[in-house]
Amino acid sequence: MRHRIPFLAILCLFIIACASQQSNTYKTKGVYHSVKKGETISDIARAYNTNPGKLAEINHTKSPGRLEENSVVFIPDAISVLDIEKPKKSGTKNSQTQSVQKKAETGKKTPPPSRQQDIKPGDQGKNLAASSGPEVKKPIRERTGGTEKEKPKDVSTPQTPLLPQEPPPSANSAAKGSFAWPVRGRVTANYGRQPNGMVNNHIRITARDHAPVVAAATGTVIFSAPLRDFGETIIIKHDNQFATVYSNLGNRSVKADSRIKKSEIIGLAGKSEKKGEGYIDFEIRQNNKARNPLLFLP
Repeated sequence: MRHRIPFLAILCLFIIACASQQSNTYKTKGVYHSVKKGETISDIARAYNTNPGKLAEINHTKSPGRLEENSVVFIPDAISVLDIEKPKKSGTKNSQTQSVQKKAETGKKTPPPSRQQDIKPGDQGKNLAASSGPEVKKPIRERTGGTEKEKPKDVSTPQTPLLPQEPPPSANSAAKGSFAWPVRGRVTANYGRQPNGMVNNHIRITARDHAPVVAAATGTVIFSAPLRDFGETIIIKHDNQFATVYSNLGNRSVKADSRIKKSEIIGLAGKSEKKGEGYIDFEIRQNNKARNPLLFLP
C-alpha cells in the first residue's frame, strides 16, 4: 500500500502534463477581424501584412472582391485587431490633376536656357551650332481700353556661322602687325572651321623641331604649366584686354607673374609626328574671346 501512493501520485502528474500539452498543441494564435463596409480580402491582408491568397484559403472565401459587412475573417498569427482606413480616391485624383497642371504650367513658364560660347584656349572640335541657342525676344506690352496686353514678337533662330564670329572693332582693337609671329614656320591649320568639321580657336604653325618660341607682344605671364590635351602651355596677358596662348611647347623657359618683352624667347616648339619637325598652336584672345590671329600678325 505504501508503494501504491507514490505510484498513483506520479501517474496523476503524468496524466495532467499530457492533458495540458495536448491542449496547447491545438491552441491557434490569431485574431478575428470584423469586416466593415467596402473592405476586401486584399485590404485586410495589406493591413495585417499577410498573403491575401492564404487568407482567403483559411477563411474559405471564394470571391476576392468585397466581403459581406459584419462578417468575420480570421487573421492567423495576428496579435491585435486593426482598423483599416480606405484611401480616398477623390483626393488622389485631385492631387494627380494638380500635379499635371503644375507640370504643364512649369513647361509653359520656363523658357529654354540660352547658352553662350566660351571656348577655352586651344579647344578643338566643338561645334558652334551646339552652343548657340535660339534668341527669344521679350513681348511688347500695348495698352488697349485701359488694360495692358502682351504682344509677343516672332522668335528667330540665328543661322550657324561658318567661322567663329569676330567681335566688332573698337578703340581698344589692335591693328594688323601689332603682334609678332611667335615662331618661324608655316601655317598648317587655319583658324575656324576645318574641312573635317572641327573648329579651331588657334592657328597651327609648323616649324623645325625645338625652334625658339617668342612672345608675340609685351605682357605678363599669367599661366605657365602643362595643360591636359594641350601639353606645355603659356598664356601671356597684354594691354587692351588681349592675351596670347602658346600650346604644345617642347619646354617652357618662363614662369607665372614674369614680365615679358615682345620677341623675348619663352620656350621651344614641341615635336610633331614627322621627324625633324615641330609645331605650336597659337591663339589671340580679346576679352576672353578667340580672335583670328592672322588679322593681327604682319
